[in-house]
Amino acid sequence: MRGTVIKNEGKRGDTYSAMLRVPDPVTGKEKLKKKTFKSKKEADNWLTETINDVNKGTYSEPAKMTLREWLTVKILREAKSCSHHL
Repeated sequence: MRGTVIKNEGKRGDTYSAMLRVPDPVTGKEKLKKKTFKSKKEADNWLTETINDVNKGTYSEPAKMTLREWLTVKILREAKSCSHHL
């Protein structure tokens, strides 16, 4: 999985946007995730951490998901993982 960081030049100074496609925890479909930072280093760090979370299966967007939804996804993911090892 790869993402990208782009420079945004504006009247109030430069900012950097980090973007990548992540799986939606509910539907499993990919969606674009974008976040803007004041420095390129911050954008790179966020991108690296987010990619690591996606690869480990720990990525989620808690602000857009209820605890019940998150637990359901987590339990289903664990059950699917366990059934593959049988």
